[in-house]
Amino acid sequence: MYIFGIDVIILYHQQHHNLTPLAHQSAWKILVHRFYMDYYSEEEIVNDLHFVGEAAKELKELAKSVSCKQKKGEERGVERKEIQVFVRWLTLMEPFFYYCQLWNEEFVGLIGSIAEAFKASKDNYRELCHRCIFAIKQAAMNRTVQINDLLNGGAFDVALVEIQRRTIDYKNPFENLQFFLNVSRRFKGKEDDDADEEKRKEMKRKVFEKLEEEGYEDTITSFYELFELININNHHSLSLNVSDYLVNV
Repeated sequence: MYIFGIDVIILYHQQHHNLTPLAHQSAWKILVHRFYMDYYSEEEIVNDLHFVGEAAKELKELAKSVSCKQKKGEERGVERKEIQVFVRWLTLMEPFFYYCQLWNEEFVGLIGSIAEAFKASKDNYRELCHRCIFAIKQAAMNRTVQINDLLNGGAFDVALVEIQRRTIDYKNPFENLQFFLNVSRRFKGKEDDDADEEKRKEMKRKVFEKLEEEGYEDTITSFYELFELININNHHSLSLNVSDYLVNV
């Protein structure tokens, strides 16, 4: 009955907009974190309550607000609560992409909203920036999220911009490398069951052209000597084989 009550609150908010941003996000957090306890809730969250579209809309509005304040020279004027809600929405993408097994046509919009959030935060809000990169990495791990969704939603643009950035912070390069490694593994392992061979080849060609246009191969090669150091700093394991990060057409 408690969970049913939260469903009713969200549905009512979608019609009347009667919740504060923090309360709205908190209600979704409770529901999304049910995935690992109750897989039957997935249909309700994704298709009945339209979490994907709702999250995309919230992220776009937050990104627009942050961008407007930066243009006016009000970087310091972004309220702490607004940034808190922004971070919480992006953090919620982790369990969602990890557990979600239902594809939704709104996925492109959600990826696109994460890309917009990245553009709004990449210069002045590095914590938000990192959350965006982590979110697209998680999305690339999930076979439910089609690679076409990642490409059309702008996930590759986010990863390519950030991986070419000069930085001493090893968190973001690690997540970016994981993103490209996940995409490459999905192509090589032929894990996307919904795509026939011709569609797979066409998608690989599009991704390859995108990476080639941005000078991706040279960038990845330049990271070779840093792979082990990045691994040490993140306590995870990246492949030390450069070819594992390349999409072979």
